[in-house]
Amino acid sequence: MAEAVAVPSIREFLRVVWSDWGSRVSGIASVPFTILALFAKADYARVIWGTLALVALFATVYQVWGKERKAFLQEVAKNNHPLLTGAFVEGHFRAALMASSLASEDNETEITADNVQDTHMTFKVRVVNERPVSTNITDARLTVNIEDGRIFQVRPMPIPPQASLKTDAPAVSNSRTIILHNYEYPLEDLRTVGQLERGRAAYGWLRFYMSGVSRKRVEETASFALEVQDGFGSWHLA
Repeated sequence: MAEAVAVPSIREFLRVVWSDWGSRVSGIASVPFTILALFAKADYARVIWGTLALVALFATVYQVWGKERKAFLQEVAKNNHPLLTGAFVEGHFRAALMASSLASEDNETEITADNVQDTHMTFKVRVVNERPVSTNITDARLTVNIEDGRIFQVRPMPIPPQASLKTDAPAVSNSRTIILHNYEYPLEDLRTVGQLERGRAAYGWLRFYMSGVSRKRVEETASFALEVQDGFGSWHLA
């Protein structure tokens, strides 16, 4: 439902002008005119006060116009650039090294997906352009907040053509867990989905590598914030 837009009125205009003009003719700007009037003859004093009133009126009208003009130009500039919004559709997490039955050379501890301290993260993302200015997605960055207070910011890895994601692990989707067995996803890099026109939803994938945090900790304690960069160089929180 469209919101009602207030219509400007003469009464509102006069109220704003009166308030600003009154402060000008009685404020610090009136001091030089007051000093001149004290030393001038009565006839000249009227001219001085009249000049003060006219100068203050001009300054007031310019001030009112300037505020409206600035707001208008800001709105025009804003609408000359795209506005991208989006959301995670699903995410997949894997240890950077797959579970191995081989013991490490340094000790007898088995290398498993739970004790490897690096994680691959693969997300499917939906992005929509909300403004009538077409653009493309040139870059992205992911902020990862870990429950222990650590914050990471990572950039996406390249996704080769014809890449796919094979998984039999749960996929986190819209805050629900969906079990997918032996499913293979074709991966199209979000940065290669082409031009985004107004209202068009684009779907793509982003892959990240994070060092120093295990897959288990990422899955259980992490929160994510994704930003995407448009073709004009502006960043948008998806």
